[in-house]
Amino acid sequence: MYWHSRILGLLVFLSVSSAFAQQNVGGLSIDYPHRFTPNREIASSQRRALPSSIQGYIRSLEVFKTSPIKGLREVNLVKIQYAPQVRPSIDGAVDQALENLSKLSGMQGFTKSVHRVTVSDREARRASFEADRANWRMAGEFLFLLDRRTNTLWQFQVLFGREKSLLPKLVGVNLNTERALAVQIMDSVRVSE
Repeated sequence: MYWHSRILGLLVFLSVSSAFAQQNVGGLSIDYPHRFTPNREIASSQRRALPSSIQGYIRSLEVFKTSPIKGLREVNLVKIQYAPQVRPSIDGAVDQALENLSKLSGMQGFTKSVHRVTVSDREARRASFEADRANWRMAGEFLFLLDRRTNTLWQFQVLFGREKSLLPKLVGVNLNTERALAVQIMDSVRVSE
């Protein structure tokens, strides 16, 4: 009986551990069970939406999307490579992304946090947000990563949320499980060397 429970525990550990496969995406290594695929249509529309004064400073803009898992809503990676004469601001990118989110129609009670981190010896920021929008409690975890040697800025985003209860004052929406999963995925990100 003892060996049976030990083997069963090992099998459970192996099935959970192997569910997240390391993959290289746009120059980053990410542990995630589904493949990321380039989305040229979204990348093209995002680039066209930029002011013309900025477009000339961007050498490339790529967007990678994947299927969400276990309560997550969106998992995306945006990679921007800037022209050599540009010195990108990681804090400016974080501020702009969070400001754009906070201004979405119907967004209320927007809270955010930003922390300086280092990933693969490169400057990075971890950002989180949470807010109400319509009948949803929304949240997200972001990793902004800047490689000054290649003038590349990555924005990795994991968005999640739940529909609020009919009795929101009595039963709050708890996103701790989804946030823990998003943080686990963020913690796996490394620059592919």
